[in-house]
Amino acid sequence: MTPLAFDFFLGFQQPGSLGEIPDGESGIAAVAFQGSAQEYLSLTIKFIVSFGLCFQLPVLLTLMGKVGLVSSDGLKTVRKYAVIGILVMAAIVTPPDIITQVILFVVVYGLYELSIFLVRRVEKKRDQDSDLDEPDETDE
Repeated sequence: MTPLAFDFFLGFQQPGSLGEIPDGESGIAAVAFQGSAQEYLSLTIKFIVSFGLCFQLPVLLTLMGKVGLVSSDGLKTVRKYAVIGILVMAAIVTPPDIITQVILFVVVYGLYELSIFLVRRVEKKRDQDSDLDEPDETDE
């Protein structure tokens, strides 16, 4: 994502130097890249942290499902709110270009759907284990 973001920002750069009028054209000011290593590292760290946290979504929701805090049916019913939340989060943590926002949304939404599948598996396993633990009254 970092190369895509920097390509987006460098796309605003125009040839020529400030104050120079190329080939008799007037009114065109050149835009030169004025970035620093600190800004590059800041944006890179922001991407690493935000994408790292987003990729923890299935782990977090699966553990919450194992404990019983969330259910697959509950995750399905709040899916439309999750889509809005993911879109807002993608708009906040990415630069203002739509490509990186869409990429982050698609990845995180896919992880949300994977989380629903994993929570459903945990619920089925928990139900099977509880059925095996209950003593059957006909065996006595």
